[in-house]
Amino acid sequence: MNKSKDKKILVVDDNLEMCKLIEKVLIKEGYEIIIASNGEEALDKVKNKKDIKLVIADIKMPKKDGVNLLKEIQEDYPTIKVILMTAYGDVEQYLQMMDMGAYEYMPKPIKIDELVRVVKKAMK
Repeated sequence: MNKSKDKKILVVDDNLEMCKLIEKVLIKEGYEIIIASNGEEALDKVKNKKDIKLVIADIKMPKKDGVNLLKEIQEDYPTIKVILMTAYGDVEQYLQMMDMGAYEYMPKPIKIDELVRVVKKAMK
């Protein structure tokens, strides 16, 4: 089993500090992290790196938001799991995102221990 192939995660957020925090935490857990600053850049990275297993994306981003990113990944790359994050969510939005196929929906600020637990489960 190729470790890096099985452990690639794409983190997508227009807040670089959030990306770097998630990267720092998940690298310690043994994952390879790729960063994108918006949904369009994320799709380009998914297309060019066929071995991404998980996408962690903010919902509110420029160019292409997390909801549209989720839709396109679900259509074109159904084996990739998507965790969505937002600082503006509510229960109704949570249910809507889960119905759309999100693996998980996490409120910001992110609780690091919860993120690690969800990522480990998603990457099994």
